[in-house]
Amino acid sequence: MTPTILYLLSVVIGGVSGLRSMTGIAIVTIAAQVRWPHLNWLHLGGTGLGFLAKPVSMCGFVVLGIGELIADKLPVIPSRIQPGPLAVRFVFGGLCASALAVAAGESWMVPALIGGMSAIVGSYVGYWLRRTITGHGVKDLPIALLEDATAILLALFAVSRF
Repeated sequence: MTPTILYLLSVVIGGVSGLRSMTGIAIVTIAAQVRWPHLNWLHLGGTGLGFLAKPVSMCGFVVLGIGELIADKLPVIPSRIQPGPLAVRFVFGGLCASALAVAAGESWMVPALIGGMSAIVGSYVGYWLRRTITGHGVKDLPIALLEDATAILLALFAVSRF
């Protein structure tokens, strides 16, 4: 894999973490579990990120991801662009991009930074798009569901390139 492709995939997976903080990491852990012969997804075993390939990690992050997809629709959830949620998105964007880099046999540092920064950009872009669209009379739920689907599909695209 060329560095350019890896960096672009880091942007994608980081952006996913910006839209939904737990979706990217949940998909990464699922991809690290895939053992089907016709799929060559993320191989993280024996690396510093091998914990992401453990079934307990997958179960935990998938549960957190599903919980986030549900909780996102509730009015009590803080804005994704507040410092705390934004920091979490940065960390998970970086972690997901690092997993892609390690699976590609590359250094994780630059992809981690790209993934983290892309998560911040994705947070703001998702926030402002959702607010702009719902500000024009469109109900929030369909837009939130569209954002969920976009995050899941982009994450699946990113992890399936390996």
